[in-house]
Amino acid sequence: MSIIKDTSIRKTERQEVRLTSAQKELITRGAAISGKNISDFILENAVLAAEMTILEQRVLPVSGEEFVWWEQLLESEPQANPGLDRLFSKPISWPKD
Repeated sequence: MSIIKDTSIRKTERQEVRLTSAQKELITRGAAISGKNISDFILENAVLAAEMTILEQRVLPVSGEEFVWWEQLLESEPQANPGLDRLFSKPISWPKD
């Protein structure tokens, strides 16, 4: 369930912001158009913006062609890498816990 729609959790935190009269008017109009009170409108849109910002850091959009290339790469057999083989054959230089 999205954190935006979860009404079972009691809201105990407050967040205040300063805004211009033009920003307040715009938010008020947007809330009215969407049929929400100003607090709910601001909260839902702020949480959505935060979730999208976080997702942009985790999701890498690719074209269909790029997706096929990545899928083939991930599904293919690993290629030999002598340098990695040498590296992993050496004993570790730090103490094991």
